[in-house]
Amino acid sequence: MANYTNLESLAGLQVGDVITYTGNNNSKPIDFAKYKCNIVLYGRRAEDNYSNGSNGGKAEFTFDTSKAPSQLFYFTIAGGVCLCYGSSYNLYYRIAVAGNAGEYGYGYSARRYPGGLGGGSIGGTGTNATYNNGMTTWTAYGGWGGRPTFGGGGGNNGQSSGHGASGTFGKGGKSTYGSGGDGWYGGGSGGIMSSSDDIRAGGGGGSGFIIGSTTTEYPSGYMGDNSSDITALTNAVSSGVLTQGASSSTAGYMVVTILALPPKNTPQYYNGSAWVHTEWKRYNGSTWEELELKYYDGSTWKDLT
Repeated sequence: MANYTNLESLAGLQVGDVITYTGNNNSKPIDFAKYKCNIVLYGRRAEDNYSNGSNGGKAEFTFDTSKAPSQLFYFTIAGGVCLCYGSSYNLYYRIAVAGNAGEYGYGYSARRYPGGLGGGSIGGTGTNATYNNGMTTWTAYGGWGGRPTFGGGGGNNGQSSGHGASGTFGKGGKSTYGSGGDGWYGGGSGGIMSSSDDIRAGGGGGSGFIIGSTTTEYPSGYMGDNSSDITALTNAVSSGVLTQGASSSTAGYMVVTILALPPKNTPQYYNGSAWVHTEWKRYNGSTWEELELKYYDGSTWKDLT
C-alpha cells in the first residue's frame, strides 16, 4: 500500500493505495481509470479564532467507476466538499457532497453562538442567541439545516421583524455572522437580535448527498436532465452513508482508497444461463500473454466493454 496526494489519474495504482485530495487550490479533474474505490468526503468545520464552532459532515460510499459513463470527475470544496461528474465544477453535476457546518453567530462580550453541524441528510440547526436587558429576554433563533430537497430556512429574529436568509441549492444563506453552511442544500443564516445586527444566532449546517443513496429527487437541470447518466452513476455507487458532524477539518478534503483494479476487456461465452468472462492468450515464444479486445472507430482503437 502506498499513499499519494492530489493525483490527476489513478492509472497504475494498486489495491490498497490511498490518495488524499485537499484544499481549494487543488480542485482538479481526476481520471478514475475504471478503478473500484472507497471514497470519503469530509466537510468543513466552521469556527472562530478561539476554536469555538461546529463540525462538518462526512459522506462515504463505494464507487465502481467502470460502470460510469465517463472516467473524469472533479473534486472541489465549493458547494460543500464534493465530487462532480465531469472535468469542471458545476453544482448540478455533484454526485456526492459532505455538508459544511454553519458559521458561528456573534453576541455582546465576545459571546459566540455555534452554527449547526454539517452533513447528514438534514444539516444541524444553529444555536439560538439570547439577550436580557434586565426586564425582558429576547431570542434570535438559529438557522435551520439544509434538507434533501430544499434549503434550510433562516432563523426568526428577536426584536426586529423578518428572519435570516434561507439556504439554496448548494449555498448557505449569507449574513455578516451566522451564515449557513454550503452543502447539497445550504443551511439558513441565523436570526438577528436587532436592526443594528449586533447579535446574531448561528447558521444552519449544509446537508449531505450521495447520488441514488440519500434521495432520488433531483432539481431541474441535474446532470443536464440526462436520465441515462443519472442511472449509470446511481448503479456505480453503493453502500452510501452520510454522517452529521463527523469532520473536524476546517479545510475539507477527500480520501480515495483503491478496492479493485479496472476490469479487463475479455471475450465471454454463454454457459446456458449467463454470459461468463473468459480469457484469450497468445504465446510470445516464452510465456503466455493475456489479450484485450479493442475495436477501431475509424480513427482510433478503443476498449471493447
